[in-house]
Amino acid sequence: MFENYIKIAKKYLKSQIFDFDGYVYTFDDVTRYEDYDETFRFKITAKLPKPGQSYIAQKMSEDIQKILQNLFNFLGKEFSYSTYLELDTEKEGSPDLEVYVTPEKKSDFLKALNENFSELVFPFPALNTSLLFKVYYFDSTVFNQKMFDADGGEDEVDCYLNFKINDIKIIKNGVIEDITPKKSSIQELADVFLSKFYESSYHGEIENLLFNILEDEVKIQNTQIYYAVKLYLRFVEGENVNPQWTTSEFKPYMFVNETS
Repeated sequence: MFENYIKIAKKYLKSQIFDFDGYVYTFDDVTRYEDYDETFRFKITAKLPKPGQSYIAQKMSEDIQKILQNLFNFLGKEFSYSTYLELDTEKEGSPDLEVYVTPEKKSDFLKALNENFSELVFPFPALNTSLLFKVYYFDSTVFNQKMFDADGGEDEVDCYLNFKINDIKIIKNGVIEDITPKKSSIQELADVFLSKFYESSYHGEIENLLFNILEDEVKIQNTQIYYAVKLYLRFVEGENVNPQWTTSEFKPYMFVNETS
C-alpha cells in the first residue's frame, strides 16, 4: 500500500518545480526510507534566486515543509519523512552552512552601523545629564543559527557584533565637553555601558538594520526566523575590556575630575 503512496508522491512532486520568493525547489527522488516503515525519503535540489547570494537554510526548510504539507493533504494522510537538501549555488565555506552572508552584505552592514550608530547617548542620572559615546564597529563576520525548541522550534540567527568606544563626552546644559574615564574604573564603565546598550532602542534598531540589509536576498519576512545581534564591547579608550552583565548606573567616580 505504501508503495502506491510513493508512486503518487513521485508524480505529484517530480512533475513540477516549486518557487517561493525566487527560491526554486526540485524533487530529484522520492523513495522509502529503508530504516523505518511508511517513511518517505526526499532528495531535493534548491536553487537560489541569485548564485552566490546570502541565504539562511532554515528559510528553505520551512518552504519544503509547506510543499510536503500540501502533498500530505493531497494524499489524505500524514507520513514521517526525511529530507536531503542539496544547494545548487556558488558559495564559500562548507556545503553544510546553515547561514551564509556574503562579504558584500557584511561590508554594507558595517558601513551602515558606522554611519548611523557611531554616537550613542545614555543618561547620567547622578549628575542629571547625559554621556555621549563615540563607537566604532568592526568584524561582524560571525553568524550562527541556533534552535530554540523550548520556544516552539523558532530559529534565531545570531550576529556577533564587535565594537569599541573611542571617545566619551558629557553633555552639560546642551554643551558637549570632554570627560575622561579613570583607568581603574574602565571595566566597570564597560559593564554599565553594555547593559544600557542591550536595554536601549539602539539594539532593536540595529537588529532591524540587519534585517533590512539582508532581506532582499534571504527572504525571511514570512518565516519564524528572527535576528539577534549579540553585542561585544572589546575596547574602551584603547583599554581591553570584558564586560559582564550589570544593572548599575554610571557613577561620577568612574571619571577623572568628577566627585562621587
